[in-house]
This record gives sequence, structure tokens and C-alpha cells, in this order.
Amino acid sequence: MTVHILIPVHNQADLTLTCLRAVGRQSYRDVRTVVIDDGSTDGTGERIRREFPDVTVLAGDGNLWWTGAMAMGARHVLWQGGCDDFILSVNHDIAFGDDYVATLVQTSVDNGRAIVGSFCRKHGDRRVIIDQGCRMVWKTARRTTSIELLGDQLRQHGLPADRLDEVSDDDLDTVGVLRGLDWLYGRGTLIPVEVLERVGNFDVERFPHYGGDTEFFYRAGRAGFELMVSLRARITNVESEETTGVHHREAATLSPGQAWRVLVSRRSSYQLAMGLRFVDVCCPRPYRWRNKLVFIRTALALSVGRTRIGRLIGWPIRMVLRAARKVGCRQT
Repeated sequence: MTVHILIPVHNQADLTLTCLRAVGRQSYRDVRTVVIDDGSTDGTGERIRREFPDVTVLAGDGNLWWTGAMAMGARHVLWQGGCDDFILSVNHDIAFGDDYVATLVQTSVDNGRAIVGSFCRKHGDRRVIIDQGCRMVWKTARRTTSIELLGDQLRQHGLPADRLDEVSDDDLDTVGVLRGLDWLYGRGTLIPVEVLERVGNFDVERFPHYGGDTEFFYRAGRAGFELMVSLRARITNVESEETTGVHHREAATLSPGQAWRVLVSRRSSYQLAMGLRFVDVCCPRPYRWRNKLVFIRTALALSVGRTRIGRLIGWPIRMVLRAARKVGCRQT
């Protein structure tokens, strides 16, 4: 069972090389690594070829973005891989231990070749847990994050759950896995190759960057594949303003330009066009209106609501959105 590790990159060569060194230390040896270099201008591809001659480098023109890069890598794997192989989607800015890949593979095999995500903390601050998936109830527009599910599982095991920022590795090992997820994120997720053979590749046209992972995994779940997070497969993630995402501290006040980018930029997970399209593609028709309103409300709160004027007039905006949501609820 070969694990084909796909790493989409755009610049940040030092982080990519650090990630590749971690791959080289893995106890699971049947690994092939593919880096999809989407138009890097800092010599990323050349440095990889020089230091890691066994790593395959696929070149993009700078317009692949995350989903296009993953789709290119997946096509490469399906062309040359075996029927019992895996694809592991890895961000270039994560760190992990030597048994990371082995843990993911064992978890998948033990659970009927499930799709398995990783438990993620912020690099340099283990108190910060990063969400890796969710359980979705479209009828009520209620999304339960993997972090909330972890708290529930700790309580069911009689373990302390009041301070998740202090959860120990021993407690994570006791719980083992989080089940019943409707989608995962692409930051360290193991995918059996038969998933792509059954549901198709990542949707480049509709979700070129954000949403490409969640839509794919939601589609896989609907096709009958189990989605879970292994709490024993632990990674840490480095986020910076240089990566292909719009990152702002939640407490920070945004300028009008920053707020606008949250709503319209392809680099934003709250881009309105992407979020509404995701609802159209994934949500059952009777509940789309409600879920679109919830997404719009959240996107506005995280953009306009964090500008100076937004903080001043936020309460009447929230009242209008609540009223609109009630109207939507009555129409469903």
C-alpha cells in the first residue's frame, strides 16, 4: 500500500524543504512524494530537485491554486498508482512526527479504508487547536466543528473537557478517533485511491481554492465512505500572511480594503461567491435559503463587522439578518 503524498506549493521554499525532510524520516517507508509547484518564483522547484532527487515535481503556471494543484497530483497518482494505494494531502507548512503516515494508514485500514484527517494544533502554541472538519445539519444550519466533537468525546470517556487548550496527548490517544463527520479539510488527510475512482477528482471549476477540499470530502461521504479524524495522527500548522489565504486575527480591526478582500478574494474562506456556491452544490434544496443567509451573516460579521464603522453599526445589521433568517425559516 503505497502512500502518495501530494504537496501543493507556491513559493516558501524553506517551509517546503522542512516538510520534505519530515517526510523522509517517516517510519512508513512505502511513500512516494509529489510536489505540485504552481509557478513559484523563489527557486522552490530547483531546490527540491537538488536536495530531494526522488521527489516528483509537477509544474504549474501559477494559476492552479490549491484545488487545481491537488487535481493535477491526483491524476498523476491514478495514472501510475496501485488499486490499494492512498493519497495523502499535505500542506507544505505543517510539521509532524516520524510515525505520522503509519498512524494514518493503520487508522484507515482498521476502519474499512476510511478517509482519515489529522488532529491539528498551531505551531509553537499547542493550546490552540485548529478545526479539521465538521458535522453538518442542513435543516437547522447547525455546524458542529471537530473541536466541539472532541469535547463531547472527552466527556463521554469521563475525561476533562472544560479546557480543550490543555488536553493531553494521553487523553487524545484514549479517545482515538472522531467519527460521523460530513467533511474534512485538506490539511493532512489520507484518501484511499478508490475514493477518486468512485466520486471523481477535485472540482477545479467551481471551487478553485477554498471549498475544493470540503466539497470533495462531502461528495465522498455521500458516496458511502466514512470520514474521521485520527487524534493520534497529530500535526502542527504554521499560518502566515504569505500563504494563499486571507488571515486576520479575529480581534483585529480591519480596514475597508481588508474587509472587502474577505468577501471577494479567492484567497478567503469567506468569499461570498464560493460560500453560496458550496451551499447550492451540497445543501438539500429545501434548506438552501436558510444556509445561505447564515453564511452571509457570518461572512459580514468577519469582514464589515470588524471594521471601525462595522463595530459601531453592527447591532442593527445583526437585527436585519436575524429577521431575514426568520423569513427564510418560515419559507422552508
